[in-house]
Amino acid sequence: MTTSTAVAEMDASLHTAASSPGKPVRERAQDITGYPAAIWLLLGGNLVVRAAGFAYPFLAYHVAARGHAAGVVGAVLATFGVGFFTRPLGGIVIGRYGDRRGRKPAMLWSMPSCSGWAGAG
Repeated sequence: MTTSTAVAEMDASLHTAASSPGKPVRERAQDITGYPAAIWLLLGGNLVVRAAGFAYPFLAYHVAARGHAAGVVGAVLATFGVGFFTRPLGGIVIGRYGDRRGRKPAMLWSMPSCSGWAGAG
């Protein structure tokens, strides 16, 4: 498929979706891209979660600009680093536990442990 053909098809699908305002949003999203709306919601949520990870380094700059000591800035960045490395580890451990025991016991085990660690900090 050439680029001009792909652009023409995209233009036609956009025109079709724009000219049918009576359709539900889910069907219009599928007309435009070919992917279901649930995929776009999952991608959007993933983008928000990933973008939130950028807040910690900028928070460290903000704390430093307020005149706090270098140790405080290091603590902010260390908190980010610990969370960055323990999240996949927790996913592996709790995922394996959930596969063996079920989703409900995994949730009942992970929620108190996460809140306990949050309260300890």
